[in-house]
Amino acid sequence: YADMDRAFKVGLNAAAPFRLFDNAAAQTGNAYSVFAQALFDVTDTVEIAAGGRYSYEKKEFNVENLGAPIATAVPEADFDNFSPEATVTWRPNNSLTIFGSYKEGFLSGGFNAGSGNLADDRSYGEQSIKGWETGLKTLIADDTVAFNLAAYSYDLEGLQVLTQVGLLQFITNAGAASVWGVDADFNWLSPVSGLTVLGAIGYNNAKYDDFVTTCYGGQTVALGCNLLPNGAGVFQAQDLTGQPLQRAPKLNLDGGFTYEQSLNTRFTMGLNGNASYSSSYFA
Repeated sequence: YADMDRAFKVGLNAAAPFRLFDNAAAQTGNAYSVFAQALFDVTDTVEIAAGGRYSYEKKEFNVENLGAPIATAVPEADFDNFSPEATVTWRPNNSLTIFGSYKEGFLSGGFNAGSGNLADDRSYGEQSIKGWETGLKTLIADDTVAFNLAAYSYDLEGLQVLTQVGLLQFITNAGAASVWGVDADFNWLSPVSGLTVLGAIGYNNAKYDDFVTTCYGGQTVALGCNLLPNGAGVFQAQDLTGQPLQRAPKLNLDGGFTYEQSLNTRFTMGLNGNASYSSSYFA
């Protein structure tokens, strides 16, 4: 059960005050979920795990103006979803695991309770994701190096995106998006006593496959604001299809070390350092 409340009150003129805004919004919701999974040992080295989750959520949106309830265009919404998953794992020996999996996921929709006309349709839809992952986990170099490698590809429908127009900030749904990439990391127990070296690299390609959204303040036709003209002929929307997702750099690098030595039975001296790099991204 969830209960979120928001009150927005603005007054002007200290000498003779009057209310400019006085409204409130509340979203209540109930969520139910059940998950089941089965494990199958196909052979001594091969395992299959299969399962799924069923989710049901119902949310209600109640608004007030000057302390009195008012009608809103969409006062309630419900969401239900079944998300299956399956993983095949092969462990030929104690130093190697190879896996492949298919997964689906779900994030319910809700209501925008921020600024704006609360009598309008304030709802946004659910987000779903499905895709696969495959990779390996291994110990090499006489078990002194732990190395992991994974590749993934996911498709998203109804991606929930935070949008801002002027002073209004709200969540909308993109039509579709896709994400794929590769991650690798290692952890090395070096020959130097107490010294561990680690590192990671990630490549991620995330883009909108279908997303028409509002223009930002001051955006011109030359900058892409060229859709949905209003009655005055001013364009109101842009097409971000093919553009990268927000805060999704293509390349991430991390590295560092940890050094520890016991001084006596009570004290340990430690030293560590870490560095990270991210390529540019759309903020």
